[in-house]
Formats: sequence, structure tokens, C-alpha cells
Amino acid sequence: AGPVAPNRFQVRLGGETAAEADPRPAETVLAEAVAETAVERGWRLEGPAVVEIEITPGEGGVKVEASVEHGPLEPWAYLDPQEGDPLAVRPNRAIIGRSSSGDVHVPADDVSRTHALLWREAGRIWLADLESSNGTRLNGHPIDRPTEVFAGDAIALGDASFRLRTA
Repeated sequence: AGPVAPNRFQVRLGGETAAEADPRPAETVLAEAVAETAVERGWRLEGPAVVEIEITPGEGGVKVEASVEHGPLEPWAYLDPQEGDPLAVRPNRAIIGRSSSGDVHVPADDVSRTHALLWREAGRIWLADLESSNGTRLNGHPIDRPTEVFAGDAIALGDASFRLRTA
């Protein structure tokens, strides 16, 4: 699905004046920066961005531990079928396909297990076919390389048709 980036950061700050500071505003700003950078660079986060700052008075220096932690993500887009419920797209670099272990499950026989990849990068949304058996079409045209998509575009995976809606 592409590059996976750490989404959990534990930061230990030391120093004499550190005991007075409230880390919560900085934690929020830094977590938002991690999430925004992931979208801008096309990285996949497996869960929400979390930054925890621990202040250790008397100890000098800074120590940062980064890890990948799975967790719930808010949808950033939906695939709206002609009939039925919309399919939520949660992780950036979402794998769409018939496999129930994929990010977006499309239960249709003519959809490959890992059919297509949908992601955000550099302020745009991209769609790529993952060498599927029955192809991926955008607004009726087959795609054979990563292609920019827009809200309202028609996406077809085999015979399964959707409209892209951003959250």
C-alpha cells in the first residue's frame, strides 16, 4: 500500500524549567502536523496521530520514540455505489478490493482481491489500478497508471461503479 509512517510519538524533554510547562497544547499541534505531513507526502498512517510529551525535570536532552500503532481512523472519503451503503475510505493509501482484509471491501466477483489504490498526496487525490483482472476505469476511461481523481468522479472496479465523495 506504500510507505507506512509512524503515527505515535513519545517525546521526553528534560531541563530545569521544563517542570512549569503544560505539554497538552504542543501535543495537539504536533499530532496535527504528523497527520497533515502524512497526507502531503502520501504516507499511510495505521491509526490516528498521537504525540505524548513527558517532561522530566533535572534530566537534560530530548528523546523521541516513534512507532506504528493501529487504531481507528476517521473517513477522508467515501465511495458511493449506485445502490447500497457508501464505503468509507479511512487510511491514506487505501487498498480497495474484494479481500475482506483490505481497507475498503467491495464484495463483487469481478473485483480483484487487491484491485486499486486510492490516496492523497501533495493536495491531490490519486487512483491506481493494482494489476487487477478486470481493470479500473475513471469516468469511463481505463487507467493504467496513477491518475488524479476529483470529488464526484465515477470510479469503476470491474463492473462495480462508485462516485467519489470527500469527507
